[in-house]
Amino acid sequence: MTIGKVAFRLEGTNNSVMAQVCADNGSRDGCTYDAKYNGIPDPKATVWWYAIKASVFNLDTKIIDVGSLDRRFKLVTESGQLIEADSASIEDNLLDKGQIIPSGSATGRFYFKISVGVSVKTLMVINDQSNWPMSETDYYMLTDTSAVGPIPEPGPMATPASLSGDVGSAGNPAPRGTTLVAGKLQFRVDASLQPISKEVCANNGSRDGCTYDAKYNGIPDVKSGITWQALTMTVVNLDSKIVTVGSYDRTFKIALPNGQLRDAQYISMKDALNDSLQLVPGGSSTGRLYFMSKVGVTFKDLLVLRDSSNWPTSSTDYYFSLK
Repeated sequence: MTIGKVAFRLEGTNNSVMAQVCADNGSRDGCTYDAKYNGIPDPKATVWWYAIKASVFNLDTKIIDVGSLDRRFKLVTESGQLIEADSASIEDNLLDKGQIIPSGSATGRFYFKISVGVSVKTLMVINDQSNWPMSETDYYMLTDTSAVGPIPEPGPMATPASLSGDVGSAGNPAPRGTTLVAGKLQFRVDASLQPISKEVCANNGSRDGCTYDAKYNGIPDVKSGITWQALTMTVVNLDSKIVTVGSYDRTFKIALPNGQLRDAQYISMKDALNDSLQLVPGGSSTGRLYFMSKVGVTFKDLLVLRDSSNWPTSSTDYYFSLK
């Protein structure tokens, strides 16, 4: 089903995700911890978790956010009531990490928290508010995938040729080593992604993917399934006033092979280009952007900078090639 410039395909349902949801975070509703502090379903829980697997395709010429306020995803109960998808921070939650570049796609799940004793229909509602406050539209999709038709092929808007343009655009990313002006700052990618887990964990063994050895030295946790990578970038302040590089005005994202985006992690490393880095007019800094992922997950050679300095009027996306 195509809604505006986004296409959706439901892949199936799963009403047995309690173990996964609780293992991810035992503090969630319906979960608790065992004696070894592992998250497990709470036998006294008053809620249960349900998931719908879906694929989302970006047919637009700009980045979309699946979980934006423009779209609400709701599950229909047998009584006809609606339950809105939960934005719980789970690895494959499309609402939590659902930004997709032009022509990209993402497959993940929508998670719903349901009261015990409540049953649900094989029906999901997508409430499209992209034209709000003028209008909003509800679209209905059967979660029984045997009744769901094939996804439409992306139209001309999504083809790479239509995305070509100025350097820094989606179809013409700025090559590594090339400077690109975004707003009042100039950026240059100096080095592509490098494994950095040992350094990140040595700095703080309490981070995700890290642990401590017998001497309380921070080391990578091989059982965590998490790894860290970093790329090097130089930033120059072209403005006439002090700027903060990693403020809310600017966010850095890296693309997965399917086009889905992952945000850089603002961690307290000495050379991190984060929200504590400020530059005077004409000042510059070379530092690193840090990214966390599951072991085995590969990143595309594409970095996206979202400049929201003109928000709420507009935002602009700038693309950098890591090659």
